[in-house]
Amino acid sequence: MKGLRSARYRLICAALLFIFGLAAGRWQPAVAGWLSVIAWGVAGYDVLYRAARNIMRGRVFDENFLMAVATVGALALGEQAEAAAVMLFYQT
Repeated sequence: MKGLRSARYRLICAALLFIFGLAAGRWQPAVAGWLSVIAWGVAGYDVLYRAARNIMRGRVFDENFLMAVATVGALALGEQAEAAAVMLFYQT
């Protein structure tokens, strides 16, 4: 039960960061980008960890790897809010 509670708080925190990033985007685009990147990291660090661990074990193409590739690709294209939103929607 404790693990579910901490995951819930982590996702709420990531969602709030994402919402603040969207709100700040109109006035401060750089701040919005950084808030989205932080929300992506908070929401998806366990997905990224599992993807890396599975790659080391020889299991490359699983859902964690695909989510990591999709969101890192969005970050590489400059779509920080998209990466954070995809990771948040995947985690809920």
